[in-house]
Amino acid sequence: MKYSNRKDIGRRIAFAGIGAAVSLVFVILSYYVNILTLSFTVFSSCGIMIPLAMYYYKESIFSAVVTIALGAIFANIKILPYVLASGVYVVITTIMHDKKLNIFLSYFIKLVYFCFVFFVLYKLTGLFVVNIEKISFLQNLSQAWLYVVLNIIFV
Repeated sequence: MKYSNRKDIGRRIAFAGIGAAVSLVFVILSYYVNILTLSFTVFSSCGIMIPLAMYYYKESIFSAVVTIALGAIFANIKILPYVLASGVYVVITTIMHDKKLNIFLSYFIKLVYFCFVFFVLYKLTGLFVVNIEKISFLQNLSQAWLYVVLNIIFV
């Protein structure tokens, strides 16, 4: 994409930087203020919406990636909620809405994304927190059916 002038390039980068800064502040706050972790994760999406409000799609993706990279330095593993639920997902859904993508295709893409997010959370939970297969009422299911049942509940 060719930009019309240098002022436009500077404006786009400025909006991306402001969006990344706002998102990063809320990501860091979600790391340090444990009581409001979920609220700050939701507010971190507002920073990504700054370039999206001007229809700067590439810059909003850049802003999300910068927030993820810098947030990983400050919040290490606690950046995961932003990565999976707030960052790039907000950009993708906004682009699909603005481009008036077919609603069924849009829902299919979202369903695939939710399955991916659930898979990541399922694997991380199995590694770090609890062995889900040891829950008494889920012991009779095979691993494949356990994954399918929990994924349906999650979606």
